[in-house]
Amino acid sequence: MFGIGTPELMLILGLALVVFGPKKLPELAKGLGRAVREFKKATEEMKENFQDETIELSKLKKTLMGEISDATEPVRSALKEAEVSASTASADKTVDGVIAAAGSTGETEKKQKEDATQDTPAPQAQ
Repeated sequence: MFGIGTPELMLILGLALVVFGPKKLPELAKGLGRAVREFKKATEEMKENFQDETIELSKLKKTLMGEISDATEPVRSALKEAEVSASTASADKTVDGVIAAAGSTGETEKKQKEDATQDTPAPQAQ
């Protein structure tokens, strides 16, 4: 207890007896005991209040997190739909581009074949 050994405690009690006298010392001891008891009681009450408030705040946090989750769910759904539609539109553009490129390549090949057949003279029959 506070690093006070038996010899130190006896010295303090002896000084208190000399300073306050034998009649006043029991009253001071009672007062000191009451003060320590009240201090412990107040400390316990504060500890209980703190624990109650902590539990109440935890419940409030869970409630708020649930409400936030419920409120953000439509936004998340809309965002996912927008991403899907954007990726679908992007895929459609890519497919259209590939088809257009394939079509133009096919037309280019046809033109090249036509040009090649026109440039070469037809075989003559003998």
